[in-house]
This record gives sequence, C-alpha cells and structure tokens, in this order.
Amino acid sequence: MDHTTFTILRLIHVLSGVIWVGGVFFVSIYLMPTIRALGPAGAPVMQHLAQVKKIQLFFMAMAFATILTGLAAFYHNSAGDSEWMRSGPGRTFSIGALFAMVALIHGATVNSPTAKKIGLLSTALQAAKGPPQADQLGEMQRLQDKLYFHARVSISLLLLAALAMGLARYVG
Repeated sequence: MDHTTFTILRLIHVLSGVIWVGGVFFVSIYLMPTIRALGPAGAPVMQHLAQVKKIQLFFMAMAFATILTGLAAFYHNSAGDSEWMRSGPGRTFSIGALFAMVALIHGATVNSPTAKKIGLLSTALQAAKGPPQADQLGEMQRLQDKLYFHARVSISLLLLAALAMGLARYVG
C-alpha cells in the first residue's frame, strides 16, 4: 500500500471513529437522559431519530467504516510480522480493535433492535386514540431502561477502544 493510500485510509479511520465514538457518547450521556426526563413528550424525538434519521444505521455505517479501515491499517502496520504483533503497539492496537468489535456487535444485537422497538411502540402510542395503556407504558419504560443501560455499556467499550488506539504507539 502506498503512502497516499495509507494516509487516506487512516483519515477515514480516524474521522469515522471520532464520529462513531462522539455520536454514541452524545446520545448516551446527553440525549437519552433528556428524552427520558421529558417522558412521553420525548417519544417523538426518539421516533424521529430512529425512523426518519435512521440514527442506528448511521452509527453502524460509522462503526463498519472504522473497523474495516482499522483492520486494513493494522494489516499494513504489521505486514504479517509476528514480532510486531507481540510488541506493545501490536498488542495494544489488538486490544483496542477487540473493544471496538465487541462494541459493534453489542450495538448491532442489543442497542439497534431496542431503539427500533422503541420507535415502533412510540408510533403505535401516537396513533392510538386515547391515553396509552398501562402495559404499553410499562413496555416503553422497560425498553428505555434497557437502551439506557446498554448505551452506557457501548460507550464504555468505545472509550476503551479509543484509549487503546490513542496510546498504542507509546506502549513499549
């Protein structure tokens, strides 16, 4: 891989990673607690993000871009050299990659489906004539609690990945 291609690859990796981690951080630390605090008034915001803006697909695209370009950069840096793989940077990049991959799998299998269910339930609640039923409100609360918890799991994994990536070159 020539220098220009590698530079573009790293640029895509860093930018998509910043967008992924920063976006998930903002959503989990600021947006979700605000939507929860608004109660039923926050439902249209979540519905719009999930169903119109397709936020979960956007984050998945950023995650895949980050991981695929990261794997290509990892392959380029290691050049198949097992000695480099055992070095401090090689091990630290590997740990960071593992955290990022677990975060992607977690987001795809837990967070994204939960957000989709919240959006669908929100649509059903808005379309219903009259006030929501107790079981519907209970289900919404359960789904929001689940997403709130698992968003924090995801951001923890992503912050650990970003920390490993940022420190990898300095690990001896």
